[in-house]
Amino acid sequence: MLAFLREASMNPQSQLESPAVRAWREELEARGEARGKALGEAQALLAVLVARGLAVDDDTRTRILATLDPDAASVFADD
Repeated sequence: MLAFLREASMNPQSQLESPAVRAWREELEARGEARGKALGEAQALLAVLVARGLAVDDDTRTRILATLDPDAASVFADD
């Protein structure tokens, strides 16, 4: 029993969790992944604009990087 408790305290992945806690953790992980994807797409959009020789002012750069909606990139392309 002591070995099990020591192992569980060393490895958070081995912790038992309730279905509610698991659902909450998975939701938070999904949100984090979506934010990371949106940031990557915003950075890619900025890279494309710069590569095409378009000037991107600081306000526009801030707006693009601040968006967390992956579908919003098309809105910036229309501005």
